[in-house]
Amino acid sequence: MSNKQSDGQVTETIPVVEEHAVLHKETVESGRVRINKTVESKDYTVSDTLRYEETVIERVKYDTPVDPANLPQVRQDGDITIIPVFEEVLVVEKRLMLKEELHVQRVTRESHRTVPVTLKRENVTVERSHPHPDSDDSGPAR
Repeated sequence: MSNKQSDGQVTETIPVVEEHAVLHKETVESGRVRINKTVESKDYTVSDTLRYEETVIERVKYDTPVDPANLPQVRQDGDITIIPVFEEVLVVEKRLMLKEELHVQRVTRESHRTVPVTLKRENVTVERSHPHPDSDDSGPAR
């Protein structure tokens, strides 16, 4: 501390002390984690009804003479398609004969099928462990 005199006044100087904080960080292991993953397979049986179509063809015999100017055409009778089939035959004269018709019908059938299916599911377990009290805490965290 110093004292000065000037114009009759006494001035005192007081030193000021300032403190500064210094922050220091350390990595400390606080525990460990172990993750185990397992895959579990389970077999299932899945069944469903399948639909499919098949074609049924029935031959209907006629052997009937037809007029060439008025021939039977392909036609529908409900869900049956009728296709005329002709044949020329030799007689004393030539005539067009309706030989047969093809009756084509679509039939929908169902069958029940069962197939095996394997589905997988993953399970995960997490184990936490804390460090031993006598372990070195100065190592990096994990």
